[in-house]
Order: sequence, then structure tokens, then C-alpha cells
Amino acid sequence: MIAGFTNINTVGTFLWAEDPVLRLCFDPMFPEDRWGAEPDELLDMMRRMGFPSRGGGSGTGLLPRRRRSPWQNT
Repeated sequence: MIAGFTNINTVGTFLWAEDPVLRLCFDPMFPEDRWGAEPDELLDMMRRMGFPSRGGGSGTGLLPRRRRSPWQNT
């Protein structure tokens, strides 16, 4: 399943889940804060789509930073 959501305040979420594993989740305004089982799996595609990158917007340096899910208790 792939889902995208944006509310009236431009708060959004992109979510990719597969058999019931959350593979990737992030807020499109902060794509460097990704989490899930495979948070970096779509980095190349995200660069090609023009997500913000470090180093002047060349599209080649999207930060491969991960954080824990805000819904994770441990």
C-alpha cells in the first residue's frame, strides 16, 4: 500500500507498507526524517523527484538520516 496525505496546513505524510511491514514513512516537508524497515530504499527516486537536498539543491545529496517512528514506544 502506498498512501499520501496533506491537510489544509500542508502537514503531510507519505507511507509505504507491504505485507504488514511499514517500509517507509516521512513528511514531505522534512524528507530527511524518514523511518520504517527500509527508510533509504527510495532515495534515488526521491532525488529524481526533486526532494530537497544538502549542498545547493543539486538533487544528489538527500540526507540519509533515519529516526524512530513517532508511534514506536521502545
